[in-house]
Amino acid sequence: MPSGTDVVLKAFILQYRLHCSQIERKNIHFTGLETSTLMYEEACRINHQLTGNNQIDFKLYDGMNIPFPDNSFNKVFTVNTLYF
Repeated sequence: MPSGTDVVLKAFILQYRLHCSQIERKNIHFTGLETSTLMYEEACRINHQLTGNNQIDFKLYDGMNIPFPDNSFNKVFTVNTLYF
């Protein structure tokens, strides 16, 4: 990643649609994690322009173990992930 790039991780990627212009205008590399194969495939389909230029990537995971080494991201967020 270029110096000054925000490396962002988000769990459960399809709770909202990514807006290409918001990512492209900023120095961001976004990685989304998803437990659902269907949601993973949909995120890849919707955001194919950004996956093609390596600004964004999506990964399937087991929901328990984040498949990246420590210190891989400088920002992490999730929305509506914990329910009562």
